[in-house]
Amino acid sequence: MRGTPGAVLLAGCALAGLLVGCGETDSGAAPRADGPPLTRVENELLVSCGGDPGWVPSAMVNGIEPAIPRSEIEAALDAIATEPKLSVETSRVLPQGGRTPWKLLAEDDDHLTIALGDWTFEGPARDAMTMSLEREGEGWKWTGHGNCWHLAPVLDDGTWVNLSSTKPLDTTSTTVTVDVTELACTGSRDPVPHLDEPSIVTTSHDVTVYWTSRPPQGAQECPGNPTVSQQLTLDEPLGDRVLLDGSRWPPVPIG
Repeated sequence: MRGTPGAVLLAGCALAGLLVGCGETDSGAAPRADGPPLTRVENELLVSCGGDPGWVPSAMVNGIEPAIPRSEIEAALDAIATEPKLSVETSRVLPQGGRTPWKLLAEDDDHLTIALGDWTFEGPARDAMTMSLEREGEGWKWTGHGNCWHLAPVLDDGTWVNLSSTKPLDTTSTTVTVDVTELACTGSRDPVPHLDEPSIVTTSHDVTVYWTSRPPQGAQECPGNPTVSQQLTLDEPLGDRVLLDGSRWPPVPIG
């Protein structure tokens, strides 16, 4: 993964809080025993707007310090903002060229991921963007930019499943019904045969569900993925705790 030396898999029961289901359960979706397939760097989860590279949430506050001179990045942004073939797209997001406020989210020898607009520890504002640069000779070339409307933890394996609920959750039972929808393009397949076991992380305040599925092989059309109901088995009723969907950063309430 670019720009993320020392990345390690977050697994087992060494998460903050207690990982539910390190043993078997009798009904509902049994939590996976090896923990959610998330990636950490120096005790922070990696997040991204989809795919590689990822960055740590703290980078969204003040950015990371670039290994190359900041003037080199600013010169590249100046060139990108005034390049005739690009300026129609880039001048709007770089109105002041290299003097446009920016933060560096991730970096390696050949790639830079830059944040434009307002970003906080919890992610970007609605109109904020990322911009990707790639090394070309002695300089940098633009390879794309876009909004970041689905900020999510970076997965070591699998693809995210979104969780929701159109009905009130039963907070008195250890079995909770949720609606699941695959987020990747899957050709509108039935998700149930492809679901991994969910990972459930509990604290005294909330219960976070990390649910993934096996991605299909080859290119897929995106006509819209079906939503199906599934049952989760908890170690104890929710009570007054909040049930959270871990497919977003930060996790969002379900229901």
